[in-house]
Amino acid sequence: MATVTELIPILRNVSLCSSFSDDVLARVAADLESMDFDAGETVFVKGDRGVSMYIVLDGRVSIHDGDLIFTYRNAGEFFGEMAALHTEARSASVTAEVDTQLLRLDQERMHRLLRNHPSMSLEIMDGLCNRLRHTSRN
Repeated sequence: MATVTELIPILRNVSLCSSFSDDVLARVAADLESMDFDAGETVFVKGDRGVSMYIVLDGRVSIHDGDLIFTYRNAGEFFGEMAALHTEARSASVTAEVDTQLLRLDQERMHRLLRNHPSMSLEIMDGLCNRLRHTSRN
């Protein structure tokens, strides 16, 4: 896993975190758990109880329902943020398309970050709105 110092410039390029100060980015980085997935490996399955979000550090994942692919997430993009906000069944499955390294943020840590850094809520809402618009268009 990359160090907190190494993660700061990486997180700065993630839309969710782009407006955060280095101090806030360091706090986010300290709460992340690194996870590695081989190509074809499942990250989670539609219907699973979701309690965390993910940032793609390296690689690519597909977000799908069976053979129907909704979208892809590449390095610097995030997914699963709804589950990090509110426990619910996953609305889609996610599979690593290539060998992939993800950074996981669980719900408890996400809630603590949101309480301490309310501006993060605005970034998440912006991301959710953009995704909803994109989904509605498609």
